[in-house]
Amino acid sequence: MLLTKMVTVKWSPTNINHYKLFGYEYTKLYQEFEVKIEHLQKGSKVRVEIQCDYCQNIFTKTYLDYIYENEKAIIHKDCCKNCKSIKTKESNLLVYGVDNVNKLKEIGEKISNKNTKYNYDLIKCMFEEKGLILVSKSYNKIHDKLEYICPKHIQCGIQKITLADFINRDVGCIYCSLEIRSSKRRLGFKYVKDIFKSKDCLLLEDKYINTNTKMKYICLKHPDNIQENTLNTFIQVINPCLYCRLENNMSDLIKRLRWCLNNWKDKSKEFYNYQCVFTGSNKYEVHHLYSFTNIIMWALDNLGYKINNNYSIDQFINIKNKILEYHNNNLGICISKKIHILFHKLYKKYNNTPEQFEEFCQRYYNGEFDNDLNTRGALCQIIN
Repeated sequence: MLLTKMVTVKWSPTNINHYKLFGYEYTKLYQEFEVKIEHLQKGSKVRVEIQCDYCQNIFTKTYLDYIYENEKAIIHKDCCKNCKSIKTKESNLLVYGVDNVNKLKEIGEKISNKNTKYNYDLIKCMFEEKGLILVSKSYNKIHDKLEYICPKHIQCGIQKITLADFINRDVGCIYCSLEIRSSKRRLGFKYVKDIFKSKDCLLLEDKYINTNTKMKYICLKHPDNIQENTLNTFIQVINPCLYCRLENNMSDLIKRLRWCLNNWKDKSKEFYNYQCVFTGSNKYEVHHLYSFTNIIMWALDNLGYKINNNYSIDQFINIKNKILEYHNNNLGICISKKIHILFHKLYKKYNNTPEQFEEFCQRYYNGEFDNDLNTRGALCQIIN
């Protein structure tokens, strides 16, 4: 008798849809929650309490074993290890009329003939029927191992199997068998795509192999950067986008460093005569030709520092000096807020380069953005 009424399980990619169908509200991956025993997946390995119907002792086994043994059982009674022989006798009496199958005439004949010698040519044909090449040149007994090769898995070399096992298997090659079992457990491609979508990412692959095969994807916030991860890793990390993580880790550092750029801004404004290089307007912002985030990354790399938000005072001073060193040699560009927004809308805010800005200028003066901006200024020379 099954005694357990409720069990604790964890959310995983393979059970989300199953439990949602029964009305359970999804929280987050690998978080524990309770379910009714009748809602548990058949393949669950959660241990449940069972009372033996013969001796009344209470024992545990996995729910998977409990379901499997009950589905295939002739007599639907639960038994402990000590009472297993009693249940077997009951089943034999019900099906065969004897308590031990060895008492049956046909079983006795099979036992006496178990060492019957098969013809070698027949065995070779049996292997060929399953698409295998028999390597062994002779055959003695049914439990002697035979050598063979699977043409689909030549790289795996020679395999060995007894004729008894070969006859009982649907697939002779162990690697073919593993592939079949793996394909049955494999997640659906649409389901995998939804996992990526749930974390604001777009999967770029057109097929899914398994959880340990790397797949390419992009973050919707950073679509210009193709990233790669296995499904296992993608699921386990809170934020699978490297650039989002960098932003989070650098956010405080960026805010602190921006306060150090007032001198650089003043020099840039003075150089461009305090006006937008496109429109001549006196309302403008100072644009970095190289992304500020990339400049910080360059400074950290030169100093040998890792990205974090816990730099010492001396480390921060070194970073600040390195940033100022770059800005003293590279002025910014004065452009109106509207044009600035348009530039970053087209070229994003990361990995920006002077070449991108030159291309943007050419497109601007060719009239490509007239409908967006409704204004065009005189051509100004951009000095790098």
